[in-house]
Amino acid sequence: AGDRRTPRRCRTTPSGGLLTVTSPLWVKGRDHTPPRPSRLCGCLCGLLTLLLWCVAFTREVVAQFPTTNTAVHFHPVEVFVDSKEQPLAAYQIEFAVTNGSAKIVGIEGGAHAAFAQPPFYDPKAMQHERVIIAAFSMEPADKLPKGKIRVATIHLQTEGAAELKPALHLQTAARPDGSKLEAEVTSEERNPK
Repeated sequence: AGDRRTPRRCRTTPSGGLLTVTSPLWVKGRDHTPPRPSRLCGCLCGLLTLLLWCVAFTREVVAQFPTTNTAVHFHPVEVFVDSKEQPLAAYQIEFAVTNGSAKIVGIEGGAHAAFAQPPFYDPKAMQHERVIIAAFSMEPADKLPKGKIRVATIHLQTEGAAELKPALHLQTAARPDGSKLEAEVTSEERNPK
């Protein structure tokens, strides 16, 4: 290639005339073209743009969820059936929490050997604040409990400081011969954490 020179530039003199100046930017055999931005610079700009987009997206997602500083509490609630002087062979109880947000996280059996195993319940219903528990024993009458006994313990998880108010309904209770038994059901909270 031959010599490459820039076009001439003109500037005015103080007297108002034109003065022609030649400004060679290229020298024969050497190319002094302005340097192009490096690929590293382009990558850094792309990463910075992606980072800013991620921060903006995260702020939008977090803003959709209310920030609360409520503490999580666990409440073991003991369920009692009082069969008076009659032997208790079977029961079915509906348990629910009437205030606040509570979640049933576990169910365990009772104090007497006849009801030591966890009662029957619907695992899907246990996901919410309501559950129906039931149990029966095939033991003879002399090996069944009488009076007030703990038949189950229901473990709850709650948020906030609201007082726990469980509601119970005894759907049925039975004697060893299968006849209906008049009984009372109550609950007590044990050592809340």
